[in-house]
Amino acid sequence: MAIVSDTSNLCVHIASAANEPYPFDLDIVLDDQSGFTDAVVECRTCAQHVLLEMLEWSGQHYEERVYRTSLVPADAVAQFRKNRARGSCDVKRAGAEAHAFTHLAELTPWLVVLDLGRRQMLGATRLPNGTDVPIVSWRELLAGNGARRSWRDQFRSSTRIE
Repeated sequence: MAIVSDTSNLCVHIASAANEPYPFDLDIVLDDQSGFTDAVVECRTCAQHVLLEMLEWSGQHYEERVYRTSLVPADAVAQFRKNRARGSCDVKRAGAEAHAFTHLAELTPWLVVLDLGRRQMLGATRLPNGTDVPIVSWRELLAGNGARRSWRDQFRSSTRIE
């Protein structure tokens, strides 16, 4: 778990989007299961890089997904993209580089919910300071039934930018 604080913030372009097409471009997909589960996106307006990591999914085809958000420095994104393009004969290297890259990200107090089927951002919500957010992989959350907290409930109880 990680404790959210107000020291890092999601850009207003992503934080205020609701029921509209994605306000970002998909930059790097780190994990995928019938659509991205972990990815780096770039705001179309201000170019802020955000790491989206899935906490839970729902819907008939698991298309509605709640993500925690973390900020990633642009130079780290560029270096990671370069390293991935270069490739390696070491099968463990890509995983190790992805792990190191995600640890550079700074957790924000924001959750976003997306509908991958319609390619829409359904909303964003700011968690109260001090909220514990799991930092393990979505696979571990679902396997351990940890996703049952229902992070979607946060969209009804937290501060929301309209």
